[in-house]
Amino acid sequence: MTDKRLPWNTGKVQIGLHYEPPTRKVVMSRDEENLQSFLLGKQSSRVPVEALVAIAISMTIFAVLMIWVP
Repeated sequence: MTDKRLPWNTGKVQIGLHYEPPTRKVVMSRDEENLQSFLLGKQSSRVPVEALVAIAISMTIFAVLMIWVP
């Protein structure tokens, strides 16, 4: 098997001496991440922020009602 790392020396010139592979940063929205995870069969262990807010509001209302109702 041949070594294909750069630069490749032909004897007179070095091909790819200053080549830098492009770096791509993929930015995905939460929906895109969820869709990709679903398609790949991965389970998401992350709880949505909306669910945490709803639980906090419910617990606050419950605590206030327990204090005020005799």
